[in-house]
Amino acid sequence: KGYGALLSEFSPAVGGGNVKSFLNTGIEGGVLVNRRLRLGAYLLSAQAPVFILKQNPFTAEQDAQAVYAQLGGTVAWLPRAERAVHVVLGARLGYGAGVVSYFDPPGQQEDLAVEINSGALLTPFADAEMNLRPWLRVNLGAGYRLATGVNNRYFEHGRDFSGPVLQFGIQFGNFK
Repeated sequence: KGYGALLSEFSPAVGGGNVKSFLNTGIEGGVLVNRRLRLGAYLLSAQAPVFILKQNPFTAEQDAQAVYAQLGGTVAWLPRAERAVHVVLGARLGYGAGVVSYFDPPGQQEDLAVEINSGALLTPFADAEMNLRPWLRVNLGAGYRLATGVNNRYFEHGRDFSGPVLQFGIQFGNFK
């Protein structure tokens, strides 16, 4: 059986990194196997244009934007999916990229500069999920994103994007 979901993932600022708290939103879709195993793919992105750097090193004329995007697969185990409220244990494995774009030199629209840092992500999580209808579920949970990858002058991928996450989702599908 298939499902689709609207996801939100809040990443609070932790430690002395360059990134402030931000909210990623996106979608997930996949299949349910025997109502107990969920396999899917997801796409999350900070709502652009959102500037997620703690300190803006750019002038107003440079019109800078910084976002974080994630893409990958998800696997989850639902040990008691038939109950009205149940636990979900899972993990997302994927690719994450911090993107900064700005005009350089200031005031010249044709010189758009883009800097990307990217790397692998692993986000184990635990959710409380509620069955509202046979076709509708909501979940609320927490996890920890482990990020590795290359750095640029604005982001240190492992330090800035590793940390706790709070997540919320609304799922649609045939859950009977």
